[in-house]
Order: sequence, then structure tokens, then C-alpha cells
Amino acid sequence: MMYKLMIISVVLGWNICSLHAQPRTSRLQTYAEPFGTQKDIYMQKVLKAFRYEGNMEAITWYSTDHLKKYRKLKLKAGKQDYQAYLIDKDSLGNRSKAKRLRMKADKNRKLAELLYDSYNKKDDWIFDHTPYHYVVFIAHPSFATEYGLSFRRGSKTEKSDYLERLESDINIYFHIDDNPKIKVQVMEVDRAVSDSICMLARLAVYTAAYMDPIHTKLDGTGYTFMSGSKMAVTHDSGGLRQRELESVFERICEAIKTNDHNLLQSVLPTVNSLLAEYRSLMLPDQIIDLWD
Repeated sequence: MMYKLMIISVVLGWNICSLHAQPRTSRLQTYAEPFGTQKDIYMQKVLKAFRYEGNMEAITWYSTDHLKKYRKLKLKAGKQDYQAYLIDKDSLGNRSKAKRLRMKADKNRKLAELLYDSYNKKDDWIFDHTPYHYVVFIAHPSFATEYGLSFRRGSKTEKSDYLERLESDINIYFHIDDNPKIKVQVMEVDRAVSDSICMLARLAVYTAAYMDPIHTKLDGTGYTFMSGSKMAVTHDSGGLRQRELESVFERICEAIKTNDHNLLQSVLPTVNSLLAEYRSLMLPDQIIDLWD
């Protein structure tokens, strides 16, 4: 009997500690993984794969510093111009040397401009001929494939937008060296619906806070919310208020996967309720960059 009481006491104590460990806030956690860590490399790979639909040409192009040589030539031209200026400033300076330096500077500037023009042409071609997704949400299951939510604006004459469910064909975490293929499923929705869903993801990111230490996460599913280049993260071991946000985006992804407009409609009241809650977490006069 005493042994059973000891076990019950330990279990109750563990549950109480676990409850205290759960975050009580709706705020997500600011993504602050140090650059170059294993998790950061994974997150960047997932984001690029989802953003460019696994297209390696686009991923490679946007991961490369094409302006490195351009900046080097511009810097060299600037130094040559400055050397020529110093020579001219000196009354005993070698004028012919100054002239040669200026000619070299002009040549380097022209080469830099040609490089910049060719870069822009290739950049425009890549953008026009490869897919690009405005990803707002990605789920990272421990033992299943990653999936996420993106959106595409309709034309100005249309009153509709398009929600896009993206899913990798492999678990990228366990196949970090492989190139995933991204499956895309699309659902047409009213623009007001798309705007509300995108704004909810944006507010969740803008109201995120730095939290340290993080409570223990054993397997389960992690979630990334995005607004442009800004990110915030959470996990399904978090508190109930965070879990509601995660569940909303999971059900939106499920509605797109099954083309279930009724399921999407059933989620919208919760979307509006969460919008009000996350707006209340904004700091006074906080500005949201709608162009990031």
C-alpha cells in the first residue's frame, strides 16, 4: 500500500511540474537559433524547399552571392579614383599615372555595370520561370513529412485568392542531404478569407517573444509561422492557447487537402476570434510592415 502511495505521489508531482512548465501565454517564441547550427540548417532548407517548390535552380540561385564580384570591382574602381585624386592634389604628382588610374577605374566600373545587368536579367528570368510561394505556416512532424500553407493573390479583376497546401515527399530532417519534391494542392477562396488567415499568421509572428529556457519537447510536431523574412515557432507540447492557433492552421491545411470548403468555413469563426486576441497582444503604436 505504501509503495502504491509513493507511486501516486510521484505521478501527481510530475503532472503538477509539467503543468507549471507549460507556457500560459498565447505568444509564440521568437526564432533565435544561432546561425549555422544543425537546426538552423534544417530550418533554412525546409523554408527554401517550400518557397521554391523544391526547384534546385531557384534554390541555388537565391542562395548564391552573385554580387560579390560586382562589389569587388566597384570597390577597386573607387580606390583607383581616390589614388588619382591624391596624385592630382600633389603639385608634383605624376599626371600621366593619375590619368591611367582613372582609365582603369572607368573600365572596372563598366565591367561591374555589365555584371549587374546580366545578374538582373537572370534574376528576372528565374523569378518569372520558377515557382515562388508566400509561405506563412510550416508544420514539422517528428516522424512524418513536413507540410505547410502558402497563398497566391488573384488578379486585380478577381475577387478571389488561392490558398496552397505544400507537402514534402520526404521527411527533410532525416534526409537533409536529399532534394525534396513538393506537392501543391490549391483551394480558391474569397479574398477576405485569405486576408484574415494571412493576417493571423502575421500577428502571431509580430507578437512573439523571446522565451528561455524552453520547456522540454519530446517528439511531437513543431510549427513555424512566417511574415516575410520574420519567423516565430511553437510546439504541440505548448499551452492550450497556442495549441488552438496550431490547430486552426492544421485544419486549414486539411481542408485544402480534402477540398472541403465546409471544413474551411467552420474554422473561420476561430480565425476571427484569434485575430482579436493577437491584436490585443500588440504593443501600443506598434507598426506592422505590410511590405516585408
